[in-house]
Amino acid sequence: MENTKGNMTPDVPPHRWGTPYTGGDRKQRLRGYYAAISAMDSDIGKLIDYLKGKGLWEDTIFIFTADNGMSMGHHGIFGKGNGTFPVNLYDTAVKVPMLVTYPRGIRGGTVARGLYSHYDLLPTIAGLMGEMPDAGCPGRSFQEIFQGQVPDGRDAVVVFDEYGPARMIRTQAYKYIHRYPYGENEFYDLATDPGEENNLASSADPRVQEKISSLKNQMEQWFIQYSDPDRDGSRQAVYGSGQIGKVGRDGGGRKAFLSLGE
Repeated sequence: MENTKGNMTPDVPPHRWGTPYTGGDRKQRLRGYYAAISAMDSDIGKLIDYLKGKGLWEDTIFIFTADNGMSMGHHGIFGKGNGTFPVNLYDTAVKVPMLVTYPRGIRGGTVARGLYSHYDLLPTIAGLMGEMPDAGCPGRSFQEIFQGQVPDGRDAVVVFDEYGPARMIRTQAYKYIHRYPYGENEFYDLATDPGEENNLASSADPRVQEKISSLKNQMEQWFIQYSDPDRDGSRQAVYGSGQIGKVGRDGGGRKAFLSLGE
């Protein structure tokens, strides 16, 4: 199942940080991916049919989402953020599916444009229940969508992400990724380079470096405010290889993901 423009499951050379794969590997992984989608679609349909059969569908807020994106050949990667080492924070890894249905409050077929994050879910759900989330939690409610008011954008919203020793700040126009304690860092002008192909982090343009400095400062201030020092991902040893090989246990008892051929 291929997109005619070649951008849904692109067939490009393996990423320099990733595990090499052949054309046969690619086809096998795509078969598994689309089989999983078909199974998921079928089972979600059964759940929806159950709610409708019980007369609960109209009053149910149904949220479909996931904890990460999935590269299926994008940038020459199969897997999520740890499909490479160092881990990657391309949009295909950090964007997640987010479909919301609430027949009594949301018009079918509407799309909420702009930037949203999972940390917006807590204040949203709390607000719908008439509660206030902890003031120390990040995120911004989008409960107005459930009341029939779908915004055309969220320009003021900035998304932050962390995967092991890599941290990201993303606005509508730019993305900056900083790796602690080792690089390389990345900066993308998303307006002109939405595919994140041209890393400008080493640009000699002072305007680019000024923007990078501003974004890095904003990102670090956010993590100072919201991160837990005891669970600080930037201090954790997180390795790549993705979920495409064997799963075993190392001597310490934690999960270890092994690349193909190991």
